Amino acid sequence: MGSGDKTVHSPPALLRLTREPIKGEHRPDSNPVLLVRSRFLDRSPNYLCFFQKSRRGRNCLISRQLLRSGGLAGTAKTSASCPRPMMGDNGAASEAQVTENVTVMVGDIHGNLTELTALWHKLEGRLGADGLLRATVIFLGDYCDRGPHTRGVLDFLIELKRERERAQLEAYDGPDVCGKVHFIAGNHDLGMAAYLGCLPINGDPPFDLDSTIDPAYKTGFYSHSVEGGMHYAGRRWGGSGAYNAGPTFASYGVDFKYTAAAREKLLQAVPEEHKDFLESLQWVHDQHLPHPPGRLVCVHAGLKPGADVEAQIEALKRRDLAADILHERRRDGTADISRFAAFHGRGDVLKSTADFYLVSGHHGFHRVKGNRVILDASGGSPTPDRPLQAFILPFREVVS
Repeated sequence: MGSGDKTVHSPPALLRLTREPIKGEHRPDSNPVLLVRSRFLDRSPNYLCFFQKSRRGRNCLISRQLLRSGGLAGTAKTSASCPRPMMGDNGAASEAQVTENVTVMVGDIHGNLTELTALWHKLEGRLGADGLLRATVIFLGDYCDRGPHTRGVLDFLIELKRERERAQLEAYDGPDVCGKVHFIAGNHDLGMAAYLGCLPINGDPPFDLDSTIDPAYKTGFYSHSVEGGMHYAGRRWGGSGAYNAGPTFASYGVDFKYTAAAREKLLQAVPEEHKDFLESLQWVHDQHLPHPPGRLVCVHAGLKPGADVEAQIEALKRRDLAADILHERRRDGTADISRFAAFHGRGDVLKSTADFYLVSGHHGFHRVKGNRVILDASGGSPTPDRPLQAFILPFREVVS
């Protein structure tokens, strides 16, 4: 794919459906909700689907109810029940015992669409197409930079999310045919989002974004004025070579320069759905497991040692830009509000004493040690010896 190629890259299509708009309504406690009746071409039941506008004005599926004769039949099921798997001596499940509750975590991608597609096909080969479709999938962040196809990677991920939402709509009268997909923000994604003005936070910024620039810094960041300010992560991303953002600009057909004109061109070139995707990224994924140790937490880099783990997780769930517990510390002990251990942390976040799986990417190597998993062998530059990776629970298996 050449620079600025607008080809939409997508996983294999799962379903085809038609949507017939019914009307728009307001709920007293929410944004306007669009009601849509969805009929699958090969199915007779109808759904009443609720779409709510995001902060950027996009319609997002928030719930669905089955329409039967006489009215609504109640909210459709969202998860399938299954027996507890039998565990082996090493904590991995016996494969013969597991038909549901598989979770797949995918490490850093960094614009490497060809390798992502190959990894996805390997996962299909390992789990089967139906097995992968039923699995919960969590992407650990860093979708952009370094590799040549950031635009194609975001197209792939957005289409994957869209296709899984369609498949969930099909599960109208029994266990869902489709597991959910979750996307965590990495430090590179945070930088790209900040630069484009679509920070993945809840509500408005809690402080002046330009206050995140250390007064001691004179160079090495995007220095032009931006209406509403810009978080230092974005200024660093688009105003230096630190993030290797040049290939990301190129994937949208824009030359990488530290100028206001280059930013304006990128703002125009990046599709709104890509900005929506960046803005929607989670900071953490916290999931119950039906097998030991009973819980899974995924975060891009890790959690701060010596700080309350649950307080960190709750602040990450809030996507709280101002949470002191999330900020890294300078040498003098003061908080650096431009950096977060969960996104930027290095050596101090590698270990974990928590009694749950803690899975991250970010670090440029691969390690599975007890319940702590690091999944980033490629470091954004995949080779046959350092491939993109995925980790499958409850099998504790790495696919690459």
